[in-house]
Amino acid sequence: MDIIQLSRHITEHQQWIDSRENSGTRLRLCGDTLSGLNLRGALLKRGQLQGTHLPCCDLSHANLEGACLQDAYLNRTNLYGAKLMGACLRGAHFHATNLSYADLRGADLRGTDLRNACLLGTLLPEKTWVIYGERYHIQITNGMTLRVGCQEHTLSKWRRFSKEEINNMDGSQALRFYPRLLDILDLFIEEGDRPEWASLGMMPAGSLYPHVVFGTA
Repeated sequence: MDIIQLSRHITEHQQWIDSRENSGTRLRLCGDTLSGLNLRGALLKRGQLQGTHLPCCDLSHANLEGACLQDAYLNRTNLYGAKLMGACLRGAHFHATNLSYADLRGADLRGTDLRNACLLGTLLPEKTWVIYGERYHIQITNGMTLRVGCQEHTLSKWRRFSKEEINNMDGSQALRFYPRLLDILDLFIEEGDRPEWASLGMMPAGSLYPHVVFGTA
């Protein structure tokens, strides 16, 4: 799709929004590839963009509130100051994405990995934290899932893993870190159950809090 076609679709989408769905056409770009385009400040609210490839696009200050960007490719995309409240970003790709000062409150970020995104001033959803400075990258998402390195599971499942299952993830390093991980869950979410084999973390109380945290309680 070229920029002329896209501009026409965006204009029709704006009519659809402004008319409360009585005229115009909802934007649907599912799976399209739109690389390096200038979409600064575009009104894409409630647009259907699942699976869309948007690498290196400028979407700074764009309105993507309530949009569906599930499984979208947003690598190196500029989303500075973008409005993404309530958007579905489940499984979206965020490598080197600029999310500075973007508003993601209420967005579904399950299945994402934000470790390489710029989160300066970003408003993340409730109960979402990106934690740096630990042995593994840690991301608690929407108070529902926990990513540790490349492993993502529900919070309850993380609390029930057997010693063998943790060992299969990364051997002795994972076994040593697991009690610390449960301590972090207790700190950020609430105190919960842990397997009998996983003793309390051995980190001193003063060093429990991770080094760098982005997130919203």
